[in-house]
Amino acid sequence: MDKNTKAITEFKQPTTQKEVRSFIGMCSCYRKHVKDFAKIAHPLTELIKGDNKKIDWQIEHEESFKKLKQYLISEPLLKHFDDDKHVFLTTDTSITGLGTYIEQPDNNNILHPVGYASRKLLANEKTYSSTTLELLGLCFGITYFREYLWGRHLTVFCDNVSLQYYKNLKIPTARIARLTLKLLDFDFDIIYKKGKENLIADALSRNAVNKIDVIFENEHTEINLDLDNIKKEQTKDKFCSDIIKTIIEPNNKNISKNIKRKTRRFTLLNTILYYKKFTPPKNVVPILVVPKPLINNILKSYHGSPTGGHTG
Repeated sequence: MDKNTKAITEFKQPTTQKEVRSFIGMCSCYRKHVKDFAKIAHPLTELIKGDNKKIDWQIEHEESFKKLKQYLISEPLLKHFDDDKHVFLTTDTSITGLGTYIEQPDNNNILHPVGYASRKLLANEKTYSSTTLELLGLCFGITYFREYLWGRHLTVFCDNVSLQYYKNLKIPTARIARLTLKLLDFDFDIIYKKGKENLIADALSRNAVNKIDVIFENEHTEINLDLDNIKKEQTKDKFCSDIIKTIIEPNNKNISKNIKRKTRRFTLLNTILYYKKFTPPKNVVPILVVPKPLINNILKSYHGSPTGGHTG
């Protein structure tokens, strides 16, 4: 269940009125399930009054923020997946990230969340068109929750009208064609949902958790590793730690010439080690260095799960 709630538990503290309004909007979608919702959210609603863009965050605001997050990831609101009930997947994208969540109805036909997910966009993904971004968000949602969605019909909600017709493109771009291929094994209908009603996925996409992409030769493959975990393992790995030390201390005489020579092909971005892949004419693409202890976890996530490996 940690995987399904990480997008909420790591939801960062709002720093502006707009961010507070977005968080309250997300929580208010499930206010009927939260006793004394207005009372709990009152300290936060006070922050969005007036025209001050910046907010003065106090203890009472932090307590309200934490309580509401806890309600979102706890029973009776959050439910375990029921294999006998229909699944609804809602997605959204922003200029910074992707957000998605799945819901199922209870016995009274009231929707309850089963899981939430989000991830930040890569630098190159921020240049995608709106339709391509929405399709990327759909791929992210379906692959993230694939163990629940495989082999069943589901309903997808999104706030991009054109996404309903992505299958009908006569000459799709190479990028859209690749994303479309990832969806062929899933059975779903896409229904348009107005942006002002898509508050939960919108808030998740604007406050996405720090996910990474591992780039293979010809495709992007999303995995559930965060950069903090990568950074921690890099410091434990001897090769990575030697390279990092050499980058930080280039004049250290105790470092071997062999390591210094290899260091030329690496760089540090936000204190995380990347390999510099040179592409013509003078471009450099940073490739994340995955420490050995994590390699097996990555392979198992795609070949050891019931829905992993090759599909045909």
